[in-house]
Amino acid sequence: MLANLSRQTPFPNLNVNHIRPEDLPKIGQGVSPLSLRPWQIFSSWNPQHQLMAPNWGISNAWLGTLRVERHYQNGFGLALAYTLTSWIDNVIFTGGDDATFGDNQQIQNLYDLKGERSRSTNAVPHRLVVGLIWDLPFGHSRKWGGDWHPVVDGILGGWQMSFIGTLRSGTHCGLGVLDGPRNILCDDADGKNLRPDLVQGVSMYHPRTGQPRENGSRGIFWLNPDAFAEPPMFTRGSSSRTLPGVRGPKSISFDAMLAKNWRFTERYQCQFHRGMYNFTHTPQWNLPGQNLGASGFGFVGGAGGRRIMQFGMKLYS
Repeated sequence: MLANLSRQTPFPNLNVNHIRPEDLPKIGQGVSPLSLRPWQIFSSWNPQHQLMAPNWGISNAWLGTLRVERHYQNGFGLALAYTLTSWIDNVIFTGGDDATFGDNQQIQNLYDLKGERSRSTNAVPHRLVVGLIWDLPFGHSRKWGGDWHPVVDGILGGWQMSFIGTLRSGTHCGLGVLDGPRNILCDDADGKNLRPDLVQGVSMYHPRTGQPRENGSRGIFWLNPDAFAEPPMFTRGSSSRTLPGVRGPKSISFDAMLAKNWRFTERYQCQFHRGMYNFTHTPQWNLPGQNLGASGFGFVGGAGGRRIMQFGMKLYS
């Protein structure tokens, strides 16, 4: 079991020249947005005044792991590991290209970072990994076929197979309103997001979650558009940074290898192997469309995880 409590976790660079929430309705009364910004020296419509990696983040994580293993013995080995994760934070995680890992990319209210606290987009609540290696019991020095002719043994003996499978639950994700900061908040400064309102009493999952769309439309149903609404003018949405109780598609991946071993002398061996990544060709579905008002909102429209095969041979001593 592992627990981690972090404070002063770095954010990505943040633009702090946002209009305060209580001042946004003044724009509807004819007040210029430029006069409402805290840093009015910048005269553009989307001014930037960035803090470089401010340490405003919090992160609370708990992880528990159960592992069962049979050590490799008599040509067979097996390992199984299960991980349970609970992770809450308020941080926008970014990769090397500043692409976020599943969240809605920006904070909603710079002046209320407590409102950003939610399930982490990096949390995978459940993960199960199983792996095995098995020397098939045929051929010289094995259970059956120890007296085979060398030609027969060269064809039927010395086979080995290995396998690793990973099953994990979907990750958490958040939503945004298409062009919401500009069209609804009327504050086009970079570095923020507008989230939708949640409609009470309506399930956020689509009634046909996981089923394909009809009439030649690409994708599968996931989120229910009727569960979300655009906020009123100059108002921020009620949904949290990541949706409570909602996760994206789960991921299943199986890799396998089949190998044939030959021994020429006591010293030299040769192995031919065929490896297959994602040999079941199971799609690794993307997160559903996350911008309310966009044509693909709520639908899973893409996937990765194609099958990859490779062949190899090595001579070793």
